[in-house]
This record gives sequence, C-alpha cells and structure tokens, in this order.
Amino acid sequence: MPPNAPSNLIAYGYCWEVNLTWQDNSDNEERFIIERKSGSNFYPLDYVGPNITTYWDIDLPCGMLWCYRVRAYNEAGYSPYSKTACTKTTSCYYCDSLRFRITPDKEIINSGEPVTYIYQVENKGEMDLIDVELIDYEFGIIATKFTLKKGENRNFTKTVTLTETTTNFAEATAKYNREGKIVIVKTNAHATVEVRK
Repeated sequence: MPPNAPSNLIAYGYCWEVNLTWQDNSDNEERFIIERKSGSNFYPLDYVGPNITTYWDIDLPCGMLWCYRVRAYNEAGYSPYSKTACTKTTSCYYCDSLRFRITPDKEIINSGEPVTYIYQVENKGEMDLIDVELIDYEFGIIATKFTLKKGENRNFTKTVTLTETTTNFAEATAKYNREGKIVIVKTNAHATVEVRK
C-alpha cells in the first residue's frame, strides 16, 4: 500500500534559511519528498529518508515568502500531499551584518565517536558588534560577551561524543549602536551529523 500522507507541516523562517517539520503517519515510507512553490506551481526540492521529519532549506534570499508541501513515497506509490506551509525568511535588516555557520569535522560517524564542530561568526556590517553571544541549543553556550570588529571573523570549537544522528541548532546575537540607538541583530545556523549504529 502507498504510505499515509504526512501532516502538521510547519515552516519557520530564519536568516537565509527555512526549517520544516512534519508528522510521520505511516510505517512503510521509503522517503519523504519536499516540494517548494515557485510562482503558481510546486517543484521537487529534495527528499529525506524514512522516519525523518525535519528539513532545512538553506541559502535563500532574506525577506521573502516561501511555501512548501511534503508527501511520502514507497514502491506502491505516493501518499497525498500534506497541507501547504508558508513562512518568510527574516528581513535583511536583521541579518546582513552578522554571518554565522556551523561545520562539523565529520558528517558521518560511528556511534560513540567524537565530533568537533567549528562555529564561525563574521561581522559583514559597517559597525563594530558588541556583546556577541553564540548559543547551541543542543550543546550550550559556545562563546559570550565578546566584540566583533567590522570585517572580523572568529572561530570557536566544541567537541562532543554522539550516539545518535543529531541536528544541532544554534543562534548568534549581537548589538551595535546606530545613531544613538542600540540595535540587536541575530542569525541562526545548524548542522547534521549522521550516526551509524
């Protein structure tokens, strides 16, 4: 039998990225197919394996509306589509001065092996950034209360041992003085490491 349709598709917009989550309602899917809307039509974007219920669409223009739908597939055919979920990527005003990336030294490991994550933060704006803070919601505070001068970039590392496939989500926040007013900027990053059992 074809798999059941996924449900509860939710889209969250960030700087240059959209995170999708959905509910898996079948136990016989081979993959989930993600489609993104362009103009008046949807087009295949990517797919993920069985039992995976999240996806990151990255390197998107900021301040734009994005719409998605998901369906499951196996050899017997396709499920119906989920409902459409839409979101906007964050306005460029809040994103362009602060760039943030996470890069693991290995993307696939065996259970119990260590992984070192590199957190790279860069000031692309025209002013110095103060009170910069990097928080990984999986692994805790990476760095806090430092200054990032115009054009400067800094790297921080965190080594952890993983026993299951992990997508870690992190946030960088900073402040700068704009015509006497303190402006807060923030951006997000993520990385996925697959753990072989």
